[in-house]
Amino acid sequence: MKYIFFPLLLILIFSNIYSQKNNLNLDKLKQSNISSDSILSLIQNQKYPIPNKKGLFYLKNKCIDDTIREFSVYIPESYNPENKTPLFVYLHGGVGTLNLEPDSTWFEYLNFLPWMKMADKENFICLFPKAQYSAMWWDTVGSANILAQIRTLKELYNIDDNRVYLNGFSDGASGNYFMAMSYPTDFACFSAYNGYPAVGSFTKSTPTYFVNLQNSVMKSINTDIDGLYPAKKMIPMVQLAQSAGANIFYRVYIGIRHRMTYIDKELPKAIRFLDENPRNIFPTKIVWETVDPKQGRFNWLEITKTDTLKNKKQWHKTYNMKSVKDRLSFGFMDDREFKGTGIRIARVVGGICEKVGLKTGDIFTKIDTINITRMKDMIRYKKTAKRGDSVRFEIKRNDTLLVFNTKFPAPEYFDIFNYSKKSGQIRGEYIANTFYIETSRIKSFSIYIHPDMVQLDQKVKVVLNNNEVFNDFVKKDKGFIINNYKKNKDRELLYINKLDFIL
Repeated sequence: MKYIFFPLLLILIFSNIYSQKNNLNLDKLKQSNISSDSILSLIQNQKYPIPNKKGLFYLKNKCIDDTIREFSVYIPESYNPENKTPLFVYLHGGVGTLNLEPDSTWFEYLNFLPWMKMADKENFICLFPKAQYSAMWWDTVGSANILAQIRTLKELYNIDDNRVYLNGFSDGASGNYFMAMSYPTDFACFSAYNGYPAVGSFTKSTPTYFVNLQNSVMKSINTDIDGLYPAKKMIPMVQLAQSAGANIFYRVYIGIRHRMTYIDKELPKAIRFLDENPRNIFPTKIVWETVDPKQGRFNWLEITKTDTLKNKKQWHKTYNMKSVKDRLSFGFMDDREFKGTGIRIARVVGGICEKVGLKTGDIFTKIDTINITRMKDMIRYKKTAKRGDSVRFEIKRNDTLLVFNTKFPAPEYFDIFNYSKKSGQIRGEYIANTFYIETSRIKSFSIYIHPDMVQLDQKVKVVLNNNEVFNDFVKKDKGFIINNYKKNKDRELLYINKLDFIL
């Protein structure tokens, strides 16, 4: 009788652990008497419900700034909750707008893109986050939003943790670079179309580091006559990144402006790139640099505190370069909901608009000899003007016509990365059960232990800056396993414990 009772008891316990959505009830799991091995098995083999809708639809999440934001999901008809399914994440461009696009405009934009047709053919789930001025991809809210939405979908759908692909165009491509240098652990690989590697550092003074790109696989594309990020300016940056060890495959398309009109030709190559680059969940070598411990982790190695009073090691090199700011910028965001003649200012963000005292609600009506009826007229003006030129423009403010004469600033040379704050860097490697760690300007760090990385029936050794600092067994910690999964929703990176070190 006892041989029958025990399996039945487990069935009753396990069924109580799952919620009505068939997701694990982690709080009940933590309070139960189930072993660590059983918890690992439950997490890895959990069941997912049949979705109540497929196709393109909205979901919502509460961001860390307490704002409720929508995001879009596409579930292909071929999706089967019994099978692990890749997740294709696409970051859009134009993140500086104050308001999110209306539903109809947003869905029209998504349907114009090739990704949902690709998802039908390849059986991918698609995630389309939405960004705005207060939640851009490279600021704290925007980057946290991307990760939160991915983890929300992992609770609802059987997503392959090792095939979460981050892609983006323009600002979305720049967001790809930022995520790859700041929060790459969740992703298999990155695809950046017409982006700029240092936008986060340039616009938000958020330091990012090319050495961090050696932990990921990235494909980057630029075009030769792009008015924002032409290939001739991007190639030296890619070369600098590659000299820092970045794993970047780079391609240039000819005769194309800041548009993704090459995508039909690129798409088969893009799909092959994704298929050939699943996530490496156990990298034997990691190099990571940061100034902010919130961006201090990749995979099993985490910087928890830097020590900027120390001198950096000789191998801790700085990779930076000069670039020139020669693009015309008026320094405003346009009101896209304005239906009248001209361009109405939704927000002044600097430049000559701030210099001459323009305000929200002002309407551009003329620049030099060009009448401004819509944004394409200003774009036409920018094609012939250059930095240092004098400019005359007419503004309608309420019912008054104002005339301003000013001058664009001369070209400016600047460092592409803002490194005003000192960073720390850590290098880690593991062979068998031994971790070899080197640090530069690091006060404390952690090593996360996975049972498939080391032999838990043998002692784990840690050699820090050529000195052995740990040599002992590492035990599975049930509470740590659950808390780690609860935070990351990653069924592959199920760490069973971590080792903390203070220098």
